[in-house]
Amino acid sequence: MCRLFAQVSAQPENARGLLVDSDFSLLKQADLDPAHPQKDGWGLAWFDAGGRPRVIKSGRPAPSERDRFERTAGEAVSRTVLGHIRAASNPYRDDAHAHPFEDEGWVFAHNGTLTIQNEVARALGPRMPRLKTDSDSEVYFQQFLKQLAATGDPSRAFEECIKEDWSLWAGCRASYPDASTPYTSLNAIASDGKGVYALC
Repeated sequence: MCRLFAQVSAQPENARGLLVDSDFSLLKQADLDPAHPQKDGWGLAWFDAGGRPRVIKSGRPAPSERDRFERTAGEAVSRTVLGHIRAASNPYRDDAHAHPFEDEGWVFAHNGTLTIQNEVARALGPRMPRLKTDSDSEVYFQQFLKQLAATGDPSRAFEECIKEDWSLWAGCRASYPDASTPYTSLNAIASDGKGVYALC
């Protein structure tokens, strides 16, 4: 599975200690379990002094790009820092499919698989053209932003994503005979730089 990281602080702080240096840093977790390595990409996101998101990510294993990961971790000085290391559930292992994703001032990272990706994508309405990849996680991100626009509340947006998934599932489950749920996990973290919101 993927690994998620978030650091929130009252003042801009460097996250290098938790990303690189600690015994259980995000970087060390990438190959901590040789039987289940997170080898399919990594990414870090933070917000600059103007509140604009910065995202650096790669489709390569974090340990193979240790110098770049460490350098990026050193640059990530912010009140909010998000991180992700990826164990892919689809065959795409490139920079575009690495997390976090960014749109409209939000950053988003996910652990799990949205099984009914196509059905959720079709339900995005005018948000569907905003998809840049065929990643189920990016579909989930756009679904979150759709629900956020409707509710104005990030926590409720996550709740509405779950409700919509199960509603869609009722009409399409026969198309997925090997699945018992519309997703394997919707664990995610999202931030607009003002707060961090998580579904676990």
